[in-house]
Amino acid sequence: MAPEVASSWRPLRRTFAPYAAMLIILSGVSLFGAYVANEKHDWNLLKAIPFLWVLYSPLVYIGTRYRILWRDDQIRQIAPGKPDVMLSMKEIAVISLEVAVTSGRPFRRIALYSRHSKRGNFRWCMSDEIVRKRRRRAVSRDTPSNSWLDRELADCEFRDGRLGKRFGSLVEQLSSSPGDSIPLACQDWANTKAAYRFLDNDRVSEAEILAGHFRAMRDRAAVADGPILVLHDTTEFTYKRDDIEAIGKTTLGVAGVDRDGRPRLYTACGILMHSSLAVTTDGLPLGLTAIKFWSREKFKGSNALKKRINPTRVPIEEKESIRWLDNLRQSTRLLERPELCVHIGDRESDIYELFCAAKDIGTHFLPRTCVDRLAGDGSHTIAAEMAETRCKGLHRVEVRDRHGEVAYATLELKFRRIKVLPPIGKQSRYPSLDLTILHATERGKPRGRDRIDWKLLTDLPVTSRLEAIEKLNWYAQRWKIETYHKVLKSGCRADRSKLRNAERIVNLLAIYCILGWRIFWMTMLNRCTRDLNPTLAFTPLEVDLLNRLIPEALDGKSHRRPSLNSSLTQLARLGGYLNRAGDAPAGNTVIWRGLSRLTDIEIGYLLGKPDTQ
Repeated sequence: MAPEVASSWRPLRRTFAPYAAMLIILSGVSLFGAYVANEKHDWNLLKAIPFLWVLYSPLVYIGTRYRILWRDDQIRQIAPGKPDVMLSMKEIAVISLEVAVTSGRPFRRIALYSRHSKRGNFRWCMSDEIVRKRRRRAVSRDTPSNSWLDRELADCEFRDGRLGKRFGSLVEQLSSSPGDSIPLACQDWANTKAAYRFLDNDRVSEAEILAGHFRAMRDRAAVADGPILVLHDTTEFTYKRDDIEAIGKTTLGVAGVDRDGRPRLYTACGILMHSSLAVTTDGLPLGLTAIKFWSREKFKGSNALKKRINPTRVPIEEKESIRWLDNLRQSTRLLERPELCVHIGDRESDIYELFCAAKDIGTHFLPRTCVDRLAGDGSHTIAAEMAETRCKGLHRVEVRDRHGEVAYATLELKFRRIKVLPPIGKQSRYPSLDLTILHATERGKPRGRDRIDWKLLTDLPVTSRLEAIEKLNWYAQRWKIETYHKVLKSGCRADRSKLRNAERIVNLLAIYCILGWRIFWMTMLNRCTRDLNPTLAFTPLEVDLLNRLIPEALDGKSHRRPSLNSSLTQLARLGGYLNRAGDAPAGNTVIWRGLSRLTDIEIGYLLGKPDTQ
C-alpha cells in the first residue's frame, strides 16, 4: 500500500484489546479453577479448562496475527505476505455479524475475509455464496447517488446527524416503490424498525422533514421566468382506527337513519392538510411552499361560537380559516419576491382578512368568490355593479363532459374595478380595498355537464380582454393542486398507512409530500419543457437502462442524444403508457408505475454486474 494511502488510515480501535482481555479472563478462570479444585480436592473441575483454551486459542491467534485498519467508507485487511482485501462498511457489518454468531460472540467484532484463500494459509474465510447473498441484500444501498434526492435533501438540518442519514435512506427506499408499505419498501426488519423509530422520534417534525424541499423549491423559483402561482387547498386523509383520539377527527357525518327515523352519526378519523404548491404559469410544479396539519378537535370552541353569533363576527384567529393566512405569509416569505407571487384558491379562500394580509405584505391574490360583498358606498353589492357592466369580450375554451367527450364553451367576459367593503362586523378593523372583479359566464345551458360560471376577485389590474383571459388561465391552474392531492392518495397511498398515532402519520405524510411532488413534477416536465438534459430527472444509469429497454425510434438520426422528454416517455411506457399517435401525454399513474418498475430493473442490473457476483 502506498505511503500516502496508508497515512490516511487509522488503526481500528479496541481491535487487540478484546483478545488481550480474553487471555486475561482465561488465565483467571484457570487459576480460579485450580484453586477451587485444590480446596475441595475435586480435580474434575479442571477438565473444562483445557476445553476452553482449545476453543478460544484459534480466535486468539487470529486476533494477534492480523492487523485491521479502517476508514469511514472502507476497511482494508493487511496480513504479512498476503494480498490486501477491500471491503465496504456495509459488507463488514453483515460479515462481522455472521462471524460473531457462528463463533459464539466471544468478542466485540471480527472483520476478516478473503476471496483468495490459499491452501495451507490459516484464515477465517466465508464462502462466496454467503458473501453474494449479503451483497445482494445491500445492492439497493450501494446504488449510484440519486441526483434529485441530493438536491431535495441537501439543506435538511436535524438536531442529530444520525437522523439526517436515516431520513435520506428512508426517502430513497420509499421513492423506489411508490405506494408500497414501509415493510415492503424497507425489505428487512432492521430498516423497517429504524423507519418506525424515525417517524416516532420526538426530535423529528414535518418542518424539519420539509426544510430541504422548501429551500430547493426557492432555488427553482428564483430562476423561473414570470409570475409564480401559489395554489392553496385543503384535503383530508381518512383512516379506520379503533382509537380515534390517537389520530384525531375530521368530520361528523350522517350514515342513514335508524328505525325511529333519527340520523345515524359517525365520526371520521383522520388528519387534515392545508398545502400550498408553487407552479409556473405553464403549470410546472416547483414544489411546496407551506403546509399545515391539524385535526378538527382543536376548533370546538369556534364551532360552538358560530351557533350564537354571525360567523363573520368570529375573529379569524379563532377559526380554521387562519390556515389560509398562515400559509400565505409563509409562502411569500419563502419565495422572497412578493411582487411576483399570485396566490390562488377556491371559494373557501374568499376571506376578507386574507385580502388585507396580502396587501400588507405586498403580494397578489386571485380567489374565486362565494360571498356577494358590499361595494361602493355600502348601499349595494358587487353583484349589482356587475349586472350593470357590459360584456367586454368572448373567450372560447375546450371542456369535457361527464363522459370525457370534448366540447367547446363560449364565455362572456366582464371585468370592473370596484371598491369592496369589509363585512359589517369588521369595518372598524379592516379598510376598504379597490379590487378587480372578473366574471366568466358560459352562454347557453350545456348538456352533460355544469355550466361554467366563474366569479373571480383580484388586486391585479385587468384592462383588456387579453388580460382577462390571462387571469382565467392562471386560475385554471388551480386544478393542479387537486391533482397533486390525488397523487398523494392514489400514487403514494398516504391514506392507507397503518401507523397508530397522529405524530407518526404526519411525519410520514411530510415524506410523501416530497415523493408526490416528484411524480407530479416529472409528469408536467414532459408537457411543459422541450430538449432538456435527461439527467435533470434521472441518473445516468437510469437513462442508459431506459434506452436499452425501450429504444427510441430515431428516424434515421442515429446519433441523436436522448432528451428528457424521450426518457420520460420511455419511463411512462414501463408503466403501461402506449404512446400512440392520438394519445394524450403520459399521466401521473403511468409515471409512478414506471418508477417502481425502473427501480426493480436497476436492482437486477446491479446484481448481474461482474463485481457483484
